[in-house]
Amino acid sequence: MNQRLTFADITEAPQLVTSSATLCNGESIIYRMLQKEDALRLGDYFTGLSQDTRSRFGPHEFTYAMAQTLCDRIGQESTLRFIAVTDGDNGANAVIAYYLLDCGVSDGDRERYQRYGITLNPETDCKFAPSVADHYQNTGVGSVIMPKCMEIAQLLGFQRMILMGGVYITNTRAIHYYEKWGFHRVGNFQEGTPKESFDMIKSL
Repeated sequence: MNQRLTFADITEAPQLVTSSATLCNGESIIYRMLQKEDALRLGDYFTGLSQDTRSRFGPHEFTYAMAQTLCDRIGQESTLRFIAVTDGDNGANAVIAYYLLDCGVSDGDRERYQRYGITLNPETDCKFAPSVADHYQNTGVGSVIMPKCMEIAQLLGFQRMILMGGVYITNTRAIHYYEKWGFHRVGNFQEGTPKESFDMIKSL
């Protein structure tokens, strides 16, 4: 796929960004956009996350009610939501990862990055936030999904990606993961977060 897509293209034809992959343990997964009928399985995913995993992901609550709200909002907001689901007889269609691609940046993002000498542009910069089920962490899910997220962002015309809410300075495993994929630290902050965090950005 190399044609330029619009936000409407993806929301109206989600199959354009649907793909499959195989994890390092041989398990098959499908990576696709969140759909309105996914509320229950997304709620199962949210409520199954450990407190530690929840504490590292801050865009919203992890409840069945929130899962329903997010599914109801599909096509009505500037955020694209993706899930990875299992593709096999054992636990088929269970959500194992949930990713956000926010098309644009907030005033807070622009002000914070301006302090680092970086001017963000909502037309060319987007925000990214990933989460992976506890029992699928360290199985290669992140390494399968990250290039797909970057490809979709590029197809939408974005030139840079920043981490939504940054990453805790103490979360060294996540920092190494982002650096592996080309993100680099541009500054640190704590306003609006429980712990001091790094802002990280990547050119696409």
